[in-house]
Amino acid sequence: MGGVAFDFRLWGFRWLFRSIPFGGFAHAAHRDIRWFRLRDTLFILGGPASNLMILFAAQAALPLDATFDATSFSGFVPFRTLLVANAMLLIYSLWPHRAQTNRGKLPNDGLLLWQTWRRSKSEIEQRPYAFYLCEAQECRDMKQSEEAQRWVEEGLKRFPRNWMLEMMRAANLLELKQYREARRLDQQCVLLDREARETGKLGVLNV
Repeated sequence: MGGVAFDFRLWGFRWLFRSIPFGGFAHAAHRDIRWFRLRDTLFILGGPASNLMILFAAQAALPLDATFDATSFSGFVPFRTLLVANAMLLIYSLWPHRAQTNRGKLPNDGLLLWQTWRRSKSEIEQRPYAFYLCEAQECRDMKQSEEAQRWVEEGLKRFPRNWMLEMMRAANLLELKQYREARRLDQQCVLLDREARETGKLGVLNV
């Protein structure tokens, strides 16, 4: 919540902290589909597991709240507050729904788990396209359009005619000032979008 306070890369990950440290999201995409459901499940459960560990730690520290009673901070109960806050976050994350974020409405952990285990084999086979899309978007965020284009081209070799990758490709070409090719791809994306809707595969293409 709030404005961006820190944004940096460390250990191969991008870290973004906002001014109000409440809640958060972790984004990842698989490059291959080996053990897809298991790997996705373990990744998704990382957030709720963190809340659960903090909850247990706060519960163990509850007696320390009494140390404030004889001070000017009487009534201050930080560990009880921490326990209640993480209990609420745990319930919120596991109750399936779509949460409003700065990237639009996204499925929470509970809904992601539901979706992961209901995906068909054909859907899972298409999911790695998101890896290339995410890498390209990271490059775009760092104003590295040529590197972003390299990721998109690599993804399209593996997933030809993927609507999302083609859209990213067109956006990159605009930034690279290749306007004619960008316009051609934009028109092609309209046809791919229509094709995806008619065949019912739009859900496979969306992140």
